[in-house]
Amino acid sequence: MEEKEELEDFDLYLYDLHTNYGNTAHTQLLSLSGKEWAAAILGERHQLSKALLNMSERLAGLFLYKGQDDACIHIERIASGKKFAVTKESMKELHVLKKVDNILFIGIVK
Repeated sequence: MEEKEELEDFDLYLYDLHTNYGNTAHTQLLSLSGKEWAAAILGERHQLSKALLNMSERLAGLFLYKGQDDACIHIERIASGKKFAVTKESMKELHVLKKVDNILFIGIVK
């Protein structure tokens, strides 16, 4: 990255690194994942603790944009053909979704 003249995508690389690490990697201490550590720190009584533990593995890759309705953006994973409905609140860059079958590189987590 230091050799690259323009670092316009640097924040995307950092985001991908920390979201992937927090979702899949396990620490040496107790071999817990990021979501398990977050749930443990919050404690069992916290309203988000159970939701964190139920969070799925991150699925990243190429998806086809298939359209949207009032609540969701509809995408299809190219590798498997599996369809997903993603809430609009979870995607910041809605303005880039203009043409059906445009290819997106994104990561999703339930």
